[in-house]
Amino acid sequence: MLISILLITLIISTIGITLLEMRQKRMITNTSDFKTITIEDGMNATEIATLLEDHDIIESQREFLGYIKSNEGDRKLLSGTYNFFFRK
Repeated sequence: MLISILLITLIISTIGITLLEMRQKRMITNTSDFKTITIEDGMNATEIATLLEDHDIIESQREFLGYIKSNEGDRKLLSGTYNFFFRK
């Protein structure tokens, strides 16, 4: 019984992962453009907002900063390299 449950779980997981990979490949190659943005260590929220706005990731620096402030996100912003995908 336990082996049957594990086998069914494995099959369902494999199908789910395969479908997800197919969807991601289709979205990236056929209907998307992407931009890679690097947020450097020490950048503050205003600098990040400027970077995102300059690269057309966000429409409004002011709205982004308002959202960050209202959700205490300024402490949650992390440096790193990020890929942003856009549908055509």
